[in-house]
This record gives sequence, structure tokens and C-alpha cells, in this order.
Amino acid sequence: MARYDHVNQGTKMKHYKYGGSTAKRTINCPSWVDEAAKNPQNNASYAAAEGTLLHNLMEQLIEDNESDPKDFVGGGYEIDGHALTIDEDHVERLDMALAAFIELDAKYRFDDVLIEAEFSISDDIGGTCDIMAYNDTHVIVLDWKFGQGIAVDPVENAQGLFYAMCAEHTLPELFKDKQIVIAIVQPMPSRNDSDTLKTWEVPRGHLYSFVKAYMKAVRSKGYAAGAHCTFCAGAATCPLKIQDA
Repeated sequence: MARYDHVNQGTKMKHYKYGGSTAKRTINCPSWVDEAAKNPQNNASYAAAEGTLLHNLMEQLIEDNESDPKDFVGGGYEIDGHALTIDEDHVERLDMALAAFIELDAKYRFDDVLIEAEFSISDDIGGTCDIMAYNDTHVIVLDWKFGQGIAVDPVENAQGLFYAMCAEHTLPELFKDKQIVIAIVQPMPSRNDSDTLKTWEVPRGHLYSFVKAYMKAVRSKGYAAGAHCTFCAGAATCPLKIQDA
């Protein structure tokens, strides 16, 4: 039985050349994608596999009113070649994430919730959004972040803006005259000073500025180093990295 009657299940589909997780990198270093094509990566890290598993379990928790994070303790899973077992730390993060989602729903009173819905602009640009919820006045783009490293800020969050961009292109009527909200849910039990739920109401017209900048970057060439280089699949052949070395 669904915890929320207004849940619609999306479908995880194709891998896009330009996706949400690389949106910031694309804007800052347009040629990263050319280098990534030279360095195909077939193996996901343990951390990435753990994140995928926790995303999947959150889907189950939101969809199924009978599910509880504690029910997953001791469960074994194999994700992208990694064997994972759900422990108390995972359960605590799931509890915190679920509480944050319920808090967000209580604030905005969702009319509908789309889980892992796919949105795209073209065959190369698109992806699946973790959660997209909406009511008569707001569209909320939510991203689960289960990493325990750097806290993710929703303000000017390129990934959230990317999904809003693709969703508006796919469902323009959904966004008409509505306020866009970017929500980050990042449960970090070891950092009690960090809020699990953080939101940013996107200023009117700001999404269109992002779309303009993003599409310009897709049509451009050029390299630039910075924080966006972290986890870049093209690092091995990047001319800037080679020059630094």
C-alpha cells in the first residue's frame, strides 16, 4: 500500500551524454565530455553502489506504507559488482531521509509525486530526477544525497536546475506560473550541525538564465580546472591535468 496515494513510478532508462550529475562540470568545462569518451569507465565505486542502493530503498519506503527502514537491517544486496549489507548506519540515514521527505510534503502538500521520472531535451541531454513533486503553486525538484563528505547546497545547484530545465521542456504546462524549489536531502548522522533537508526557491526567471548558459556550454569547447574536476571521467587525458603533471 502506498504511503502517498499520489505516487507515480517513473522508469530508469538510457544513459545520456549530458546528465544532471555532470551539469556543473559541463557549464565550467565544456570539453570534459570529449575526454570522457576516450576513457570509458565500466566499474562503479563502492560509494556509488552504496548510493544507488539507498536510492532504491528510498523508493520502496515512499511507495510502500508497510516498509520501515529497520526492516532492511542485515539485508544483502549486490549492486554494480559490489556486495553490500544494510547496517544501522544505513538505517539511520534512511530514517533521516524519510523524515525530511515527510517534512517537505507537510510544507508543500504535494498533489503528485514522480519517482525517478525521466525528462529530456534531446537524445543527448536528459536524465532521471530522484523526486519531482508539485501542487498548484510549486514544483519541487528533490535530490537524495547519501554521500558523507562535502555538504551539498541547493542554492545555484546545477543538478537541480538541470532536472528542472529538462522537466519544463518535457512538461511545460506543469511549470506554468509556478515557483520552482530545489530540495537537497543529505542525511549525515556524524554531523549533527548539518540540516538533512535544505531548500532553495529559485528566483523568477533564473531557470531561463541557467538554460541559456547550459546550452551555450553544450555548443562550446574549452577546458577549465576547478572543483568540478572531482570524479571527472576524462581526467586521464585532460590536457590541463597532463600539463600540471
